[in-house]
Amino acid sequence: MNRKTDISRISRIAMFSAIISICAIISLPLPITPVPISLATLGVMTAGAVLGPVDGVFSAAVYILLGVAGLPVFGGMKSGPSVIAGPTGGFIIGYLVMAFICGSMPKIFKKNNIKIFEGVAIQTISMAVANILLYLFGSFWFKVYAKTSLFGAFVACVVPFLIGDAVKIAFSAVIVVKLERILKRKRTNA
Repeated sequence: MNRKTDISRISRIAMFSAIISICAIISLPLPITPVPISLATLGVMTAGAVLGPVDGVFSAAVYILLGVAGLPVFGGMKSGPSVIAGPTGGFIIGYLVMAFICGSMPKIFKKNNIKIFEGVAIQTISMAVANILLYLFGSFWFKVYAKTSLFGAFVACVVPFLIGDAVKIAFSAVIVVKLERILKRKRTNA
């Protein structure tokens, strides 16, 4: 890689870390669970799908490190290691897996020439799988943290978020496909 490529790559990672931070700040606390509704997953899914698995994970990692270091980028403008150790920590750490899945699954489908799922469909499937893994990771973390049953964690950490996450998946999938087309045109014209 050359210096120009490195600067461009670092800039994209930083930009998506900022996007995730802004999305995470946009949150709505719920009275039934300590896990707020947040747009963070929208930012993480989009980062993974646009940047790819490695840079998407780097982008999510920078976001997490900024929050742990004290910048108020977590839901509700919270920050610090206590947030990671708290009830939402499993979800926040799970963003690394989410970004990886959203970046790698479409590449696997394309590499293996699986044409059943293309465009918005492949992005939607990838993001749905990533959300399921995030639910599992976050719910298990919450179960251990809150000393509750797996069912109790599921009710607190999954059920209230299903509809909103479906909307975020659809929105992110459409954004990613449109961005891919724009970037492909830009590369062709360059």
